[in-house]
Amino acid sequence: MTKIAIISDIHGNITALRAVLADARAASADEYWCLGDIYMPGPGAEDVWSLLDDIHPIVRVRGNWDDFAAAIMRGDYHPQRPMDIFVARNVRYLLERMPAADLQRLGQWPLRAVREIGGLRFGIQHNLPAINFGHTLYPRAEQSNFNALFADGRTDVAVYGHIHAQLVRYGDDGQLVLNPGAVGQPYSPYPAMRRDQRAQYLLLTVDEQGIADIDLRHVNYDVDAELALARERRLPYYDLYVKLRREGLASTHDEETLRRFNEEYGYTEEVTGYFPGNKD
Repeated sequence: MTKIAIISDIHGNITALRAVLADARAASADEYWCLGDIYMPGPGAEDVWSLLDDIHPIVRVRGNWDDFAAAIMRGDYHPQRPMDIFVARNVRYLLERMPAADLQRLGQWPLRAVREIGGLRFGIQHNLPAINFGHTLYPRAEQSNFNALFADGRTDVAVYGHIHAQLVRYGDDGQLVLNPGAVGQPYSPYPAMRRDQRAQYLLLTVDEQGIADIDLRHVNYDVDAELALARERRLPYYDLYVKLRREGLASTHDEETLRRFNEEYGYTEEVTGYFPGNKD
């Protein structure tokens, strides 16, 4: 029997990650899988790497935010886009607190991994097997979108992250689809469910007969301590991070709000002076 702790979408929330890993250790997890989106917008930096290195995830796949970080370091962003400035300023925050080589390691992670346990073949990715971004696998998506997780004809269980919501469903032929939710940034469009901002992960038990248990875990952590750390480390967009932690609402795609913060705090000038960007 193997217990697998599956984590995804940490997004720099170091306090939530510590709580999840403590819970997984208490549950006697045998191995760990990490589905990407390690950093931003939370205050975690080198300490996140240290925790991940401690658990030695057998599976590591990269998410869209991991690719964002690599793109910014290449100067591949557009200064006229408020979200690009948001990401770039957060990348600068990280580079001030950790070696660039560690951040670049994310770009070496694959988009997809395969693992065979208990006679089952697991396909593991951040979103789709070859695409780690987009809305294709949101909970209300068409069944055909989820069937794409099994296009290789060999996958029995598909595991993905990205949507920040825990999920169990099936492919057309009865294959299993699992999502562990988000360690650092859970989300629900439904207000009554969004109140639960506990850190999420999946504790999956596999034995010789197959899936023995699917445990969608919610773990309490000290939000006040996380925000205190963010303030102490002078996290950019701190007020937006407070809103995210208190209300479960991100401002990532709110162009008007991001533009206002970029202008008020001089983030655009700061970023373009640090990273050369695309001018078109």
